[in-house]
Amino acid sequence: ILAAVAALALVAGTIPFTSAFAQNQPVPCPDGASCLMTGGPSGDYFRFFAKPTTENLAKTAWEDLVIATSNGTPDNMKAIAENKNHFGLGQANVAGMLIDTGPYKDKVKIVPTQLIGQELVFMVVNDALFKRAPFYGTIASNSANVKFVLPSETSGPGVTFKQLSELDPRLKNSKSIVRVESVDDAINAVANGQAQATLVLQAANPENPRFKLIKEKGLHIVPVRFQPMLNMKMASGQPMFVACGGQEIGQKEPAN
Repeated sequence: ILAAVAALALVAGTIPFTSAFAQNQPVPCPDGASCLMTGGPSGDYFRFFAKPTTENLAKTAWEDLVIATSNGTPDNMKAIAENKNHFGLGQANVAGMLIDTGPYKDKVKIVPTQLIGQELVFMVVNDALFKRAPFYGTIASNSANVKFVLPSETSGPGVTFKQLSELDPRLKNSKSIVRVESVDDAINAVANGQAQATLVLQAANPENPRFKLIKEKGLHIVPVRFQPMLNMKMASGQPMFVACGGQEIGQKEPAN
């Protein structure tokens, strides 16, 4: 959970959450309201975690929070920095980097929550690439010849790919990165041949339709089993990431 430095608690949402979820439509924060900023309308933070988060904390002082969508963690941090009555859900590695390197050090704090927990980190690759490079290490070693697709540099996958590249020198050979609007756009770009691979961060929620999309498109999950990345910790000491394997979508992984 992201909160203003002066804030201590998170509270109940008051929007018609079910109808917004069903229509998959953006829900902006109304002028003058105090909001729980989440992510895109198709994302886990809005679809699965916002409502129980606010319900669990409904007895705190903030009884009029509105659940709102956003463009992700950087947008949420900006909103919180500008209005101490806003709260947000965000990825710990993205928020931590922006606090360390951006203008939010004294304005936004990270409050760990057990509701969401660790993020799965994996690559989604097309069949041709999977046949010759079925492991993260082989993809990284041949990154100069891999066409990647990612959302913006300030998105969760964008920031994480940058961090991963800094930890793993092999990825610095990546010369071809296509930019798209969203994670689902990136997955579709791999499926339609615009690119060969994308990096995905996903809350450990098997109900997320993104896993169904990956399977329907005939794509493959390649877990990022790179220890320096998996060693990254949240403030609580819990690892930030888990190397997601294909079992989440019923995919058998290749033998080591």
